[in-house]
Amino acid sequence: MSCTFPLPLECLQLIVHHLTAQQARKSVAALLCVNKYVCGATLPILYRDPFVDMAPFATISTRATATSFAFGPIDMTNKTVLGLIHLVRVLLLSMPPSAPCDDQDDHDGKRELVTELVRVAFFQDQKRDQDQHDDKAALSPPLLPTPFLPYYSFVTTVSFEDTSHSTGGLLSNGLLAKEPAVQNFMERTGRAARALAQEPFRRFRWGNVEKTVVSDVTELQLRQDLTWALCFSNAECIQTLYISIADIGRYMTLMPRLKVLSEVNFQLDRDTTMQLQPEHEYTLEERTLLARLEEDRRRQLEEMISFVKEHQRHHPKSIRTARCLNDRAPQDSCPDEYYCRLLQSLPPLNQPRCLNHNNWAQFAANVADTDLCCVKSIQYQIYGREIRFLSHLLEQRPFLQRCRSLEKISIASFGEDMFKWAVQERKDFDESKEAAPSRRSLIPLREYQIQFPNPSFGRQVDDVAYAFQDTLETMIISGFCPHDFNIDQSWPEFLLGTGDSNEADVDSLPSWPELPRLNVLCVYTTWIYLRVHRHLLKMLPRLSTLTLDDKRSRYNLADVVHWEPAELPDLTHLSLTGTAAISFHPDTFKSTRNLYSLDLRMEYHDAYSFIPHPEQFDQTPANSSGESADEHGDDDDDDDDNDNSFSIPSPQRRRPVWTWDWDLPKLTHLCLTSEFAYRFQFRMLAGTPSLLYFTLDINSFSRLHKRTVGIADLVKPGFQHPELQRFLEQERQQQEKKRTQERRRDRFDLDYGEQEEEEEVEGDELDGNGGDDEEQSGSQDDEIWQEFEFVNLTGLEDFLLAGPWMLDYRVLSALFGKVAPKMERVRLKECYGFSVSEFVKSTSENLHKLQEAVVTIPWTDKLVAEAGLVEHTPGDAYRGNIYQLERHPVGRSWSHPAKYEFGRSDYDTLPIDLR
Repeated sequence: MSCTFPLPLECLQLIVHHLTAQQARKSVAALLCVNKYVCGATLPILYRDPFVDMAPFATISTRATATSFAFGPIDMTNKTVLGLIHLVRVLLLSMPPSAPCDDQDDHDGKRELVTELVRVAFFQDQKRDQDQHDDKAALSPPLLPTPFLPYYSFVTTVSFEDTSHSTGGLLSNGLLAKEPAVQNFMERTGRAARALAQEPFRRFRWGNVEKTVVSDVTELQLRQDLTWALCFSNAECIQTLYISIADIGRYMTLMPRLKVLSEVNFQLDRDTTMQLQPEHEYTLEERTLLARLEEDRRRQLEEMISFVKEHQRHHPKSIRTARCLNDRAPQDSCPDEYYCRLLQSLPPLNQPRCLNHNNWAQFAANVADTDLCCVKSIQYQIYGREIRFLSHLLEQRPFLQRCRSLEKISIASFGEDMFKWAVQERKDFDESKEAAPSRRSLIPLREYQIQFPNPSFGRQVDDVAYAFQDTLETMIISGFCPHDFNIDQSWPEFLLGTGDSNEADVDSLPSWPELPRLNVLCVYTTWIYLRVHRHLLKMLPRLSTLTLDDKRSRYNLADVVHWEPAELPDLTHLSLTGTAAISFHPDTFKSTRNLYSLDLRMEYHDAYSFIPHPEQFDQTPANSSGESADEHGDDDDDDDDNDNSFSIPSPQRRRPVWTWDWDLPKLTHLCLTSEFAYRFQFRMLAGTPSLLYFTLDINSFSRLHKRTVGIADLVKPGFQHPELQRFLEQERQQQEKKRTQERRRDRFDLDYGEQEEEEEVEGDELDGNGGDDEEQSGSQDDEIWQEFEFVNLTGLEDFLLAGPWMLDYRVLSALFGKVAPKMERVRLKECYGFSVSEFVKSTSENLHKLQEAVVTIPWTDKLVAEAGLVEHTPGDAYRGNIYQLERHPVGRSWSHPAKYEFGRSDYDTLPIDLR
């Protein structure tokens, strides 16, 4: 402790460590000026890893055009670049002037540590500025004097790689090599010509080939020279080292001095592979150069292993971590054979607490000798690929059952029997007659995340549910798609909780026990259909997040196996896609008052989803109807989307009725597509007062699933009014008349021409008799519905209605003025029943917070102008057909005028045979 700074050294170091972790460089630099005691405690921490968290990638000159971006100049006025270059200079100038050398050409057996290439790259502008200074006969000292302190001696990590340390941005991609002085040096010394002559892939590269190759070679040489200079000057203190694999040879001489080296990373430099088209063939010269590169690579890999073994001989168990990396070309990675030999020369991991990408390879090389009793987390997932060293891993001693403290596992599966040992442990534990304290405790697994590289049928997941039933909190299952996956192939279903049975017995119990602590269940099976036991949700009473997703898009309602309703009071997020969505029982919502997000949908195909024939919604298996006969009064034409591919054998049951009278007071996100949107009844919105985002999409290829939204759909359930029944009856008759007219327009068979003419005449006669009455009552209705009490969604911000929904101007006014007057984004895609002017009027008069309105209806520039819109002129670029109001609407802030976008219906672009 200093008498002038009464703070223990340990406390002061903790403060500096904290400031360094927070990247508070100015605060750390200020500590250097306090006194010698504080400075002495700060310097070793500040310079131990001097190039960490430096980010010069954003330093390319903004004056460089898009075409010259890859070879643009470095912005030498940028503070980050100047600081980084200055830091390198300070370290180099504080080093000893030379190093021992055995070359005959060097005088007195000495070689300068700072090579000529490094001088050109880092000191060229200093020399130019100094020459200009000398021309003016200035008597001042040099611009950058030799530092008083040996800053290099504080360095413990030497790394110029851009993966672990972002400093590589100054050297990687040849940024520094693009300086004219460096390029001239490479040309003058013949290094550029040699680099081009030794490149076997030169012909297959693109862009500025010569500059790219020379920049790569220059970058490699700069990294090698700087790493060697720093390491040679301070070898006794180096703990972490990144070595170019082509430069290992001279580090063998430093072996006795590398006493505290604990981590060494070998960087593969010259690529020996390149992704080429099959028709490309190498010339004889290219094959010779490639063979030479491959031979050099094998020799360098052997030297890499020899380096570690030799260091172990001099300093046993000093190196704890060794890696062989190729961050620039992943397809040219270190061969597993050499990597395993490298890691087997190291001591096993010392009671690791976590197995992840950083230590997985070293663990896999020494599985049998690694003590795993302290491992709490295993996180090693490579999406779309199997576990590296898997065959070597399985040949050694099993490891999962040795992780007695394991709480979290996130890994790619290596077999259905991966947790068979845990099932046996569970059985032995339950059958044991010993007292609980004396029995061997089970592994307390809480989080289970598995990725299946190949199709699976669910047995492993059943094993996990049974073995860790007391502690399991999270289950996330994904994958199932190998590289040769064929969606047309018949894959087995993924069974969740059904075991090996087909649920022929309606009273059969799920294969899962009750999981009292499970709160997250997410399963993504892609094109492998997901089948869940009907009673499974009853086994998960504390579930808060449920996501089940497969890509089923077609089915037959008669073959759907529906789940039994469950009590899920803690459920907050529900997302079901495909098979799970059509199997879900709506009565479950009676217990989900805490639900925040709800998403029910089928898989899309070309932006359209499958919806069964409207008549099927009124039928049940064996033609025993148990559902409301007419929910929407929609069309009953044939549906081209119908498909009987869903063929799960099931007992005959009544289909559950979607009453849409749920009470979900916390629901903020609601998204329904396909049949769920088609069958949706707006009265449900009375039970969702907190809704913020609302999406309904009934688009289908057949275009048969049309819905009409009337005032009655928006009236609050239970509301009473003397004129309500008469109003609703008249609205029903009007909707029926419109549907009749739509049927006539949708018929294209010319044989029925005469019949249509007769029907039109009859319709005209009826209109003539009742026209006066309708006109008289219409004006009264315009006043009556204003007195009704509507569903209240005052917090709704985003509203999307997609598909053939019919809404007239009166419904739009009620929706925007009564139901959700605070909407900010409105999108009506392929809806009809209103004009451009009616849509603009209804939104401008009611939605005072509107930011964006998108609608796909017939429009012209004239219609848009008549509606009071002009072209939108934002500060940034937008796509066309964007307009804004010409006049300031009453009650709306004009600082951000709402954008009106008019688009063409996606249905108009479909081929005729799909319409």
